[in-house]
Amino acid sequence: MNGKHILVLWCPAGDNRSYTAPLTLGNAAQRQSYVRVASRSIVAQGETLRRLQKLTARIPFDDRINQTATIQDFDLGLIQAFLQEVKSDLYEESKHISLTNLTRSMLIAKGSAEDLRPVNVGLLFFSKEPERFFSRSWIEVVWHRDDVGDNFTEHYFKGALHKQLRDALSFIKTNIIREHVKKVPR
Repeated sequence: MNGKHILVLWCPAGDNRSYTAPLTLGNAAQRQSYVRVASRSIVAQGETLRRLQKLTARIPFDDRINQTATIQDFDLGLIQAFLQEVKSDLYEESKHISLTNLTRSMLIAKGSAEDLRPVNVGLLFFSKEPERFFSRSWIEVVWHRDDVGDNFTEHYFKGALHKQLRDALSFIKTNIIREHVKKVPR
C-alpha cells in the first residue's frame, strides 16, 4: 500500500482454550496462558485462569470447530444420502444450495464467511475418512473363537460414523450371534 508492505496475521478463535505462549524462545520453554486486560497482556492465574478453562468445558467436543479441516472435507454425497434417509426437507433443498449454506443450515460448520470450518460431529458423520482428523476413529471388532484367546480375528470398520455402526452391527448379527438350542434330558 503506497509502496509499503503490510503484514496481516490471521488468528482465528477456537474452542480449545486456554491458549498458551512460550515464556522464552528456547526449545524447552515453559508455556503460560495470557489474557488481555485493557491494553495489557497478563499471565492468567488463579480465578482468571479457572474462568478461562471453564469456557472450554462448556463447549462439547462434538460442537467444537475443527481448525485442521475445511468444508471441502465434507462429502456432499454422504450428506445428501443421510438427509434422504431421515426424510429431511433439507434433502431436496440440498440439490440447489451451496455446500457452505447446506453445512451452515445443518449446524455442522461454523465461523466467518472467510474461514468457515467444520465442527467435529460433522466430520465424524460426513467425511469419508474421519480418521484423518481423529486418531483411531473406527470400530474394531475382535472375534475370539476359543476360550484361551489364541484363535481370534480382527475386523475394522471405517468411514462415516453411522456407516461404521451399521456395518459393525451387521457383521456381528451375521457372523457372531448364533442360536444354539440344547435339550436337557429330564
